[in-house]
Amino acid sequence: MLKGPQGTLYGRNATVGAINVIPNRPTDEFGGGLTLTFGNYDTINTTGYLNIPLSDKVSSRVAFQTTRHDGYYSNGLDDANNYGLRASLKFEPSEDLTILLWGD
Repeated sequence: MLKGPQGTLYGRNATVGAINVIPNRPTDEFGGGLTLTFGNYDTINTTGYLNIPLSDKVSSRVAFQTTRHDGYYSNGLDDANNYGLRASLKFEPSEDLTILLWGD
């Protein structure tokens, strides 16, 4: 939790606080993970990531999330079909310089 004038730091609508979302960076180790959740109304939620080192100086990471469920009403207006993807690429040409590119 931040103390002090969040409105000054993050804008006038942040008077009750601010949440910083800091995603994981690519690492030098190959790895991944996947989570599946099933529920009523044909709910299927997935989250996952894949971390791939491309060379000694370059590594990448891809993370995703999906949400899908049928609506609570029969007209289909409140169905959920949401998808999210984040990709990042880290270059370390020297010990003093790291370049991180990412996209959502």
